[in-house]
Amino acid sequence: LVGEAIGAICEHLVDGYAGVKKASDEGRAQMSLDVKTLQAALRKLLPEMAPSMAHVEDYLRALYLPPQELLAWARAHPQYSVRHRTALVALNGVSSGLKKREQQDLLDSLAKQDG
Repeated sequence: LVGEAIGAICEHLVDGYAGVKKASDEGRAQMSLDVKTLQAALRKLLPEMAPSMAHVEDYLRALYLPPQELLAWARAHPQYSVRHRTALVALNGVSSGLKKREQQDLLDSLAKQDG
């Protein structure tokens, strides 16, 4: 039951991060720090368990990928919803300074991939 609750927390965190429209390097670093702080608190609260936040950590690591690697990442991580992967591509495109046309091309490629 506790494992399912932690899984739900992870899913809600990814959902929240997918709602971010723009994030600086500091903002992305703060997201990672928040997850690590939560994980440390859960380990203290539940010492018999080793709660994994890998689902959230993987998503946050993808925020640092160069745009040309995002489609391969999305293909390799079907466990994230289409909405989460689309938001990741959009946020990464804004953060990396892609022009609107380049970002739209990337989103179109992702939509074709999800087909």
